[in-house]
Amino acid sequence: MKRNTIQIFSILIAIMVLSFLFVRGGYFDEETGRYYPVFGFETQSPEECYYGESYDPVEQLCYIRCSSYEECEAMEADIIRRAEELYEAEQGLLELDASEEELTEFARYVVTSGNVQPVETTTDTADQVLHDTEKHLELWRLFQTLFPKVYSKQVAELLIVSDGRANTLAAVEPADEEGAWRLLIDIVDAYPDGEVLDRDGVIYSLIHEFAHLVSLDLQQVEWISPVWQGRYDCGGRYAAEDVCANEHSYLNTFYQRFWVNTFPAYDLENPESRYASYPGEFVSEYAATNPEEDFAESFTAFVLTDQPTGASVSDKKILFFYEYPELVRVRFAILQQI
Repeated sequence: MKRNTIQIFSILIAIMVLSFLFVRGGYFDEETGRYYPVFGFETQSPEECYYGESYDPVEQLCYIRCSSYEECEAMEADIIRRAEELYEAEQGLLELDASEEELTEFARYVVTSGNVQPVETTTDTADQVLHDTEKHLELWRLFQTLFPKVYSKQVAELLIVSDGRANTLAAVEPADEEGAWRLLIDIVDAYPDGEVLDRDGVIYSLIHEFAHLVSLDLQQVEWISPVWQGRYDCGGRYAAEDVCANEHSYLNTFYQRFWVNTFPAYDLENPESRYASYPGEFVSEYAATNPEEDFAESFTAFVLTDQPTGASVSDKKILFFYEYPELVRVRFAILQQI
């Protein structure tokens, strides 16, 4: 009996010394004032720390500072509130009927080790914002701040473009078949009045485009050659333009769960009808375009809204991302910069 009492007392002392208070996927150390957003990772390297985080070489984990558990909770609640306000304001930003005006390129930058260097600029316009280098760099810094380096370093080129006002604000496209990407940002939509950055609109669009980077990463898909009218034989896996999604990839898993049975032969030309015919199926009208856009729009909702408690298909699509600790970790990192 005495031995059991000593064991229990020792356990209590150990708990008091550690003082770990858990906060949504991480834990708070009261003694040091450090919050470790580990999300299932046993150890991390300094390179895995995101913007605004520090590295603890003893615990081998990344952390942020809070003065108390209550401050951590209040900070998290404030971040979620701010993110949901952004989401509510910008949710209709991506529209199905956006103009198909041709893109005009105003500046091109090559990205090396996170730094951008201009390789081509156009100054044959009276609109100063179009070739304002400081504004171009402000957009790049925002992208760098929002997203983990493991993904942002895949961007090899930054293009400053425009297709007219209130059309496509941002886009990504492959720069080669080796995993490099090109980031395009519409400078006119990013600075609607020519002076002040529409930060919320740009953040929403960049999160959406970041979802494409995540889902079309070379670890997620394989590049292939066309075999029939732009569609591909991927053995039942999701087939996109120029790629087959790997069997256990985010995109293929999403596709198999939410599209194969409901939309076995979806019409790419009629997303409006699909959205109207299946209420509660999509987080936005734009999400009904195809599985890739559904994934990206659902990911954006995952990042910018609190974890849903409903049972609709659109809620289940958001909950899908919580099945991946690494994406929950990415969400946490993005939210710190909103």
